[in-house]
Amino acid sequence: MVLEVVKRRPFMLQTASKTLRNDKEVVLTAFMKDPWSLMLASPQLTEDQDIAMAALTCLPCKNDPWRLMSDKVKKDRDLLLKALTKNIRVMDYFSDEMKMDREFMLQCVAVTAEVMSIVPTSFQRDKTFMKEAIQRNGCVLKWVKGSIDPELELEAVKQNGFVLVNNYRDELFRARMEHCYVGCYLAHLHSNQRL
Repeated sequence: MVLEVVKRRPFMLQTASKTLRNDKEVVLTAFMKDPWSLMLASPQLTEDQDIAMAALTCLPCKNDPWRLMSDKVKKDRDLLLKALTKNIRVMDYFSDEMKMDREFMLQCVAVTAEVMSIVPTSFQRDKTFMKEAIQRNGCVLKWVKGSIDPELELEAVKQNGFVLVNNYRDELFRARMEHCYVGCYLAHLHSNQRL
């Protein structure tokens, strides 16, 4: 009965007993209807992984329930990485410390190339980091700030032949054809040559 009430009127959580405000199922039910109802939950639930995942996957949403979560949860890299697979806006909540964690950024880039837009410039200028990022996700170059090393462009095309389609030069075109259409690429044929 309580679940039905909070499902229809999540704000009723404020009049619920302490026990009910500490009940994960009740709070999640209210949260799904109105994320702001998390403010009415018991403080212990701000450390709960399921509640945190719900807060992250609803982003961006009105009233930003993620800010109500505990500091411990906000620093949980595994949770954030898992949530990133469901909602790209999670990257907006990475701390500066997380952004400076090289391995964490590489893991995130593997999930979605758009994370490269928040990767520190020092990493983007580091050829070793960029090669690793490209190996994990060839689409990262789309999000790099500034000029891109031609060698990295070639690596990206080898990893994902459909990247950089607006920036082709002969070398990149040949690499794409060789890596995407193995054995099917016919070099430039003159009009008088026959197959």
